[in-house]
Amino acid sequence: MVLAVAAELMGSARVEQLLRGAGQAVGMVEPEPEAVRRALTGPRTVVVLDLTVPPAVRDAVFAAAARAGSPVIAFGPHVDGEALAAARRGGAVEVLTRGALAHGLVPLVAKHLERLGEARDGMPERPGT
Repeated sequence: MVLAVAAELMGSARVEQLLRGAGQAVGMVEPEPEAVRRALTGPRTVVVLDLTVPPAVRDAVFAAAARAGSPVIAFGPHVDGEALAAARRGGAVEVLTRGALAHGLVPLVAKHLERLGEARDGMPERPGT
């Protein structure tokens, strides 16, 4: 399953539609720091992050994903270069503009889910275990 954190219904609906259309199970996570922390306590998975969420939520996603060993694919408006750069600094493995989401999200999610699957075959489920 892929976890998605989005600030608004439009963002979450678009991500959900793209991923479900490609046959992926998607869990939508409420854009609240505590909800993010709870959601990322399960098995490692790919996290899709809408960069228009509040900064505290972004920080919670990057911190929880790092602890869980889950890669983050972030997306945001092309005009918000600072948010895109901050996502790279925060640890996103991929950063997309909203315009690139339609053609870029599905293959990137597939690539990172495959990598997680390969890691699970020969490594512990969580870092440090």
